[in-house]
Amino acid sequence: MQLPSLNIQSVRGQTGIQSQRPHIQIQNHKPNFSIKQDHAFVEMSTQQSKLTIDQREAFASANSKHVYRLNEEFAAKAMSNAHQAIAKYAREGDQLMRIENGGDVIPHLAKVNSVLFPEKGITLGQMPKPFSVKVQFQRSKTNYRVNEGGVHVQAQKNVPTIQHRPWQTDVYVRQKQSIQFKAVGLQFNQQR
Repeated sequence: MQLPSLNIQSVRGQTGIQSQRPHIQIQNHKPNFSIKQDHAFVEMSTQQSKLTIDQREAFASANSKHVYRLNEEFAAKAMSNAHQAIAKYAREGDQLMRIENGGDVIPHLAKVNSVLFPEKGITLGQMPKPFSVKVQFQRSKTNYRVNEGGVHVQAQKNVPTIQHRPWQTDVYVRQKQSIQFKAVGLQFNQQR
């Protein structure tokens, strides 16, 4: 005789885990630079030297004078001679006015005024006179103006680009659990 038994079959459940590691990608961009430089320059201005030579006195000592100067000298000499003559005649008049005081005023005046050509001395000189040529020299002048150039720098930073994928873990059911019951060795008579 065979005893009935119960046959149990079970399947364990299994879970699966799938994970993805994190990923970071950083892309760094170069900064943008703009550099502008102004050129330096130098300005120079020069005032030329000047040489002045005045020879008028040298020519005048050689009796080569301008007509205006001759006129001025003749007028000055005539004025001086006129003043000397007036002074001489005034002195002689004063002497004649005091004739009663005695003395030989008239014979003395006659002797002095009778000389037509007074004696002249001899003098030695150079022509032209020394140091009669005037020389002036003005040296040149140079002015400098320096304009320094400048450098203008503009920098623009660029933000890095970051791509990030976080750690991701997926849990799933690989195999579902199950249980089955089965009666073995039972025979039923289902008829009555």
